[in-house]
Amino acid sequence: KQWYQRRVRGYLLVVFLVAPLSLLGLSLVHSGLLLGVVALFVLLLLAIVSLNFLQSHAPHWLPSILKNWYFLPEWMRSLEPMDRVITAVLGRIPSCRKILNPSSTQNGITSITSPATQQPQMNGLEIVPEKGLVIIEKTTTI
Repeated sequence: KQWYQRRVRGYLLVVFLVAPLSLLGLSLVHSGLLLGVVALFVLLLLAIVSLNFLQSHAPHWLPSILKNWYFLPEWMRSLEPMDRVITAVLGRIPSCRKILNPSSTQNGITSITSPATQQPQMNGLEIVPEKGLVIIEKTTTI
């Protein structure tokens, strides 16, 4: 639940503060610059939406490298690297340690874990960004 609240706060910060201020700054510099930046952003958004649509509805039309997002560096396809940086920085602040992970304080040392750093597992499959999809054998003991 906390990671969701952090993402919502980040979204609100970007949508209602960073984006309007950057657009205002670009419009004050030159209106042609503003139109160019907005046009590039719209083209990028259109390319991403088109690629997502093709990945889910017609993957046979795409080359093998575009069938998933693993051709991009990790920081471009995931928020996990940024989460690690922010968690490490906030982990140095004593009041934030309790909020980030209240149950892992031992001997005055707080270890910080984040839900975003846990690997997702799906029915015996694990997604490993460096290696793609890895099959995991599940064993049960009776």
